[in-house]
Order: sequence, then structure tokens, then C-alpha cells
Amino acid sequence: MRKLKIYLDTSVISHLEQPEKSTEFEYTKFFWCKVKQGKYNICLSEAVFDELLKCNEPKRKLLVNHIAEIKYSEIELTEEVYTLANIIINQGVLPSKSRLDSIHIAAAIVSQCDYVLSWNMKHMANITTNNGIRVVTLKENYGNIQILPPSMLI
Repeated sequence: MRKLKIYLDTSVISHLEQPEKSTEFEYTKFFWCKVKQGKYNICLSEAVFDELLKCNEPKRKLLVNHIAEIKYSEIELTEEVYTLANIIINQGVLPSKSRLDSIHIAAAIVSQCDYVLSWNMKHMANITTNNGIRVVTLKENYGNIQILPPSMLI
């Protein structure tokens, strides 16, 4: 059976160090155990690493250490990714202030991921964004992708 190919946005990794958000923290820990067991093909992009490097210490080191625990493929941010991210913004799927979110989604689409996992419910993991992304992927001849919080995957 083929493993699901999953793109992780930064919020998923960040929630490994946010015990004050108990529900998301527990779901993320459970999901991370499955990732460490090799249940999924995980993808990360340069955008994830750029965001992590902006975190203050000691959180930055903790998050980088979490990533070192897993196997993943790194997605290059190509011109195709940036073009698709612009389309996502220009079509009104995401507001222009959510440019980085559009890059995460575009990287996952171009890399043919099955899912984007995110705890960003406001801009990414919601029905409105999923519907808008479905329209863009159909129009631009890409495969379907869904954006979910980790709790919905597991």
C-alpha cells in the first residue's frame, strides 16, 4: 500500500513545543510518533526552514531537533511554485498577507502531495480554502490536494 505524501507547514512542527495548547499538542505528538515510525512520506520546503530559523532560541533548536528525528524530502521552491502561489493569491483563495501560506500550499501541489497538514485554521485548514484550492488545481491542471489539521488525518 502506498504511503500518503504529506506536506507539513511550520505550525505542525511548532505545536510539538506548545503544551499550553493541549488538544493540538496531544494530536501533534501522536501524529509525530507515526511520522517517526515511517507511516507517511513527509515533505518540507525551504519556507518551513526559513520560518523555523526566525524562531527565538531555545525554541528554534528544539524544533530543528524534532525535524532531525524524521525522514523527509525537501521541496525546492521553484519558479513553478512561486507562479502557483501567485495564482492562489490572485484568485482570492488567500489574502495577499498570507503569501507564505500560499507558498506552502503551492509547494505541496507542485510536489504532488496528498495532503497539507496545518494548524492554521484561519487561512489554510478550512473548507473555504480547500474549495478555492480545488478550483485552482482543476483550472491549472494539477492533482487534488486537501489541507487538514493533523487531528483529521489521524
